[in-house]
Amino acid sequence: MYSRVPAGRARRLTDTADVVFFTDPAGSDMLSVISCFGGGLEGNRSTTVGPLRLTYSVHTAPGSDPGGNVKENQDAWAIKERLGSQEMALFGVFDGHGQEGKAVSHHVCATVPRLVARSALCKPATLEPCLSACFVEANRALRRTASIDCDLSGSTGVVAVVTAGGKLAVANLGDSRCVAGRVDPRSGKVAAVALTSDHTPLDQAEADRVLASGGRIASYMLGDEPLGPPRVWLRDLNVPGLCMTRSFGDAVAATVGVIDSPEVAVHALRPEDRYLVLMSDGIFEFMDSQEVMESVHAHAARGTGPGEAAKHLVKEARRRWQQEEQDIIDDCTAVVIYTSHRPPSAGAGGAAASAAGGAGLGGGLSLGLGLGGGGAAAAGDRLAGRLESTLRLSGTERHHAAAGPAARGATSHRMTASGSGSGSVSGSVSGSGSGSGSGSGSGSGSGSGSGSGALRPSGSLQSKAGIGGFGFGRR
Repeated sequence: MYSRVPAGRARRLTDTADVVFFTDPAGSDMLSVISCFGGGLEGNRSTTVGPLRLTYSVHTAPGSDPGGNVKENQDAWAIKERLGSQEMALFGVFDGHGQEGKAVSHHVCATVPRLVARSALCKPATLEPCLSACFVEANRALRRTASIDCDLSGSTGVVAVVTAGGKLAVANLGDSRCVAGRVDPRSGKVAAVALTSDHTPLDQAEADRVLASGGRIASYMLGDEPLGPPRVWLRDLNVPGLCMTRSFGDAVAATVGVIDSPEVAVHALRPEDRYLVLMSDGIFEFMDSQEVMESVHAHAARGTGPGEAAKHLVKEARRRWQQEEQDIIDDCTAVVIYTSHRPPSAGAGGAAASAAGGAGLGGGLSLGLGLGGGGAAAAGDRLAGRLESTLRLSGTERHHAAAGPAARGATSHRMTASGSGSGSVSGSVSGSGSGSGSGSGSGSGSGSGSGSGALRPSGSLQSKAGIGGFGFGRR
């Protein structure tokens, strides 16, 4: 189940956003999953997975119909910074098509992350069967939903899961993509590395399956000339005209070989893999993956974050649509992730001080937001990187929360914690937790009894409604 965030709890988003925050299976982490249908994150967010810091953002824009009218955005995206008890992060893009395309993409966007988090196979060693099973089950759940007619409507889906061990599992249906940006340490140049393949009739193996299942493959015809890409049709009827061979929904196309089994691959992330981009086909219709990565790399080299990189990708993709197709523009969505390896903490003393301070801060967060209690230090870590804030230890040393647990562990104070730690969030968010430990750093100063932390959120927190209306799409 999912519910809209109460006013004041959601991070501020772009004007076209329709945002839903989900609880995890235990209902204890309201900040764990963000799913946005038709809008993007404003600014950048960060999370840590093992030694990796993932700084990410999203931008999306609705397309327009042949008359130039803005249509509803049928793209959806999901981000889950933790998968149950596993230290893994999930990113996904879903591109709906057909009359019910928005409803379909919303449904699978809500369902897939929840199924993955709840699966007994949600472990680094079994992500491949986990993702395969969850995609298929999400489609079954969609077909059982009486309020959504998915006979001639469906959605793509591409999901990437990053593990603490440096693995990246990618599953996809249809023609949305996940691409890595690999930077040569000597030349500094970036190369796009395709992590998915498009499931379309242009792939001979995909086409053969459709033909063997009794389907027909042909483009639209303008007189005697083919118009546009090859599409899947029933043998004797001019439906559905689908330009992909795997998808969620599309019940009619499923009778002639269009399947819901994703292609899943597990990759080892290299230190030189600096970027990940998940995108709907609106982005790469007139841009290739190398152009996408060169654009992202150029933004990173200038010191701008993934938010600006994602906005530029969408803007450039739309410009090229207008150049090629005039009024017709497809929905465009880009999830851009910068990856970096966190340095190790500066000694056991710093780590102990960090744990004590984290326990106090985590306790305050857990009670103040009603997150169900427990795991105070973990809650403190989850908060780091999500909100721009200042963490204070011993009242004198400031550390930016986005720097993560490693930086907090590198404090130059000596701290001994015993009994309990306490923490508070300014305003209405406060509480207490417990933690113990001791250690010393390289600097001077001492304290005892408790670790403390204070958070000062910056910026306004709100969500905005999306744009309605239905328009013609290319699918």
